[in-house]
Amino acid sequence: RKDPEFQSRLRVMDIDESDLRQFFDMIDSTGEGEIESSEFIAALSRWVHDSKTAPRFVKYNVLRSLQMQEELYETVHEQFEMLSSRLDYSDYALESIL
Repeated sequence: RKDPEFQSRLRVMDIDESDLRQFFDMIDSTGEGEIESSEFIAALSRWVHDSKTAPRFVKYNVLRSLQMQEELYETVHEQFEMLSSRLDYSDYALESIL
């Protein structure tokens, strides 16, 4: 954000901040939030000259969406199981009272 020359080059390549974030996430294979500058430059250079850049972004986003969907499914399933157990307990408690 602070380097005007870098900002200019990104504009020329039609790369906005969200594209850059996705690109960074794709390169950061360890998930630690850090990459080497040489790693970033090499990947950016390779992808700018590679006609497969757009499909890679699409693939990355689809895979990320599928992962998020799976995580959401598991969370909802756990919550449903917990709710089901509570309803069973409530039903049992009401039957014992009546």
